[in-house]
Amino acid sequence: MSTEQYPDEETLIRALYNSVSKQLAEGARKGKIVETLVKGGWPRDFAVRVVDEVQGAMRDYRASPEGRQVLSRKYAELMGTGLTALVAGGLITAATYYWALLAGGGYIIAVGAFFWGTINLLRGFFGWLKYRP
Repeated sequence: MSTEQYPDEETLIRALYNSVSKQLAEGARKGKIVETLVKGGWPRDFAVRVVDEVQGAMRDYRASPEGRQVLSRKYAELMGTGLTALVAGGLITAATYYWALLAGGGYIIAVGAFFWGTINLLRGFFGWLKYRP
C-alpha cells in the first residue's frame, strides 16, 4: 500500500491546516476546534494532533525574528489607529464645543472615539512592547 497522498487528499489536508490556523488566529479555543473537526468526521486523535501542530508552528513563528518584526509592526499600526481615533474624537469635541459657544446650543463629546482610541492605543502599545525588535 502506498503512503503517497492523492492530490485531492493533499488539498484537503492543506485546507484543514489553513482552517485550523485561521480559527486559532481569530482566538478560538483548542477544544472548540477539535470538537468541530470531530463533528466534521475527523478522528479525535488526528484533530488534536493537527491543532497541536498548528499551535506549535504559530508559537515558533511568533518567537522568530521575522515573526516578532511582523507582530511589532502590526501593534505599531494598532497604536496609530488608536491615536488617530483619540485625535479625531478630540477634534470633534473641540469643534462642536467651540461652535456651541459661538452660536449657542449643545455640543458632542465623542465618547466612543475616546474609548475605542484608548483601548486600541493601549493594546497596540503593550503588544508592541512584547514583540519589539
